[in-house]
Amino acid sequence: MMKKNYAVFRAVLFMLVLLIIVSVGGWKVSAQVSIDDVRKSVVRIVVRDQGSINDLAIRSGFVIGTEPPFQYVATCWDIGAWYEAAPNREIYIWRARDDLYPARIHIPLRSSNILVLRLDPDHHLHPYEPLIFGNRNLISIGDDANALGFVSGVQTSADPANASVVKNTYSREVIRDNVLHFVFEEGYRLNFGMGGGPLVNKDGYVIGLVLDPVLPGWRTSGGVDIGTLTNALEGRNIAYLKVGELDPPEETEEKEEEAPPPPPEPKPLAQVLNPRMSPEGILSWDAVSEARGYAISLFRDGDKVSSETVGSGETLIDLSSRIDSFGPGSYSAQVKAIGDGDFLDGPISTTSNIVVVKGGIFDVSPLLLAIGAVVLLLIAGAAIFLMKGSKKAATASASAAATQRAAASVTQAKPEPVSAPVTKAKPSVPSAGIRGISGQFAGKTIEFVDNQLVIGRDPRMAQLVYPPSKEEISRKHLSIRFDEKTNKFILEDSSSNGTFLSSNQRLESGKPYYLNAGDRFYVADPKEVFELKMGKE
Repeated sequence: MMKKNYAVFRAVLFMLVLLIIVSVGGWKVSAQVSIDDVRKSVVRIVVRDQGSINDLAIRSGFVIGTEPPFQYVATCWDIGAWYEAAPNREIYIWRARDDLYPARIHIPLRSSNILVLRLDPDHHLHPYEPLIFGNRNLISIGDDANALGFVSGVQTSADPANASVVKNTYSREVIRDNVLHFVFEEGYRLNFGMGGGPLVNKDGYVIGLVLDPVLPGWRTSGGVDIGTLTNALEGRNIAYLKVGELDPPEETEEKEEEAPPPPPEPKPLAQVLNPRMSPEGILSWDAVSEARGYAISLFRDGDKVSSETVGSGETLIDLSSRIDSFGPGSYSAQVKAIGDGDFLDGPISTTSNIVVVKGGIFDVSPLLLAIGAVVLLLIAGAAIFLMKGSKKAATASASAAATQRAAASVTQAKPEPVSAPVTKAKPSVPSAGIRGISGQFAGKTIEFVDNQLVIGRDPRMAQLVYPPSKEEISRKHLSIRFDEKTNKFILEDSSSNGTFLSSNQRLESGKPYYLNAGDRFYVADPKEVFELKMGKE
């Protein structure tokens, strides 16, 4: 009897100890979390053009961290795609119509359709509660899952209490690019505004991020496994609550724990340098280290007419089709380096050189130009023939008149002796030219014709002709004249990539520069160096 009573005593004692541990142990994640608690983490996210009040994209998200204020928000990559679709766009956490918190891309996980935003330091989120992150083991096929987010088109504030909750069955799973996706019942669709919100199991633990559709081209909603996001957070030392961890210890007056150092602020990328446009509409620029891509803006007569983006490995773009579509005008462009992760977008570059596109006769087809040239040659030949015929007739008439006068005269005057013509010495004019110092024409001397010389790739316009493969040299790159009165060389640049003095000063296009013999310059490439010379040296 005593043994039986002792066993009962031990059982009661065990239960008391267990209750004490549960009540004071602080195991926050050992009990279920209510859906209302999950709501307290949900935010609304929008994308807008700078200065606009119109929302281009509306999605949901949830805060990441252990306690307020929060500086990180998770959402779907749709927000990043809308942001990158055009330059001068901004991402905001939408609290109310006139209460926007600016944010920027911090961790882009494109293939998993996950994006982590980082808020401006002056706009961290305060009245929110952190979520508890679970894992794929906390839900099975056939279980219910809850999707939370803000429905698009509903004109309410983004107070967490207004977030919608939709329950559906986890029917199957799909693995795409080594990433697990949870699929709802076949054909079940959520409102697209809920995309990016938390997907939680019946206990309120986050097991995924809501996607609508679950995969591109699908007609069913679902979510992506939260493990992809937690791996990215841990790799960057970003704290979050997870199943199985104790509550953060409360601060005491006796010992204050030092807060972890904040992660380093993203660095801005460098400005794109030397944007240059060829007469054919090819825009090129210098590469920027760490750039994820480049945003290009095309201007016509000073007004922006188009925007383009290219990848990180590209440093040129063909804008000829764009220019052709907009017609004649003065075209220029600007380029901006696009950041990613730990780097912010760089400042917009200076404006490139201006390329003037004209209409009219230059737009005529080559066949019509050839026919016109033949007609002009025929007209010129006929004019020369007529002039020669008139000259012969005049000469014959004059000869006949002279013969008649000679016959009528009885005494002809003895002609005066003709003295030998005096030949005056022609003043010696020193020959002007240039000598190749390095590059394509190194060691060669080129004399001027009629005291001038044109350098370029087009043999119809230039006397010093570069091969077509030297695309950095314009068709008519540089004109040089020699002024005999001042003994000065006059250089005038008309290129896309520039002409530079030995001091690396770039010549302004269309402006004459006066140089002396012995001065040096280079065209486009510092290797293509020439020296101005006088005489046959």
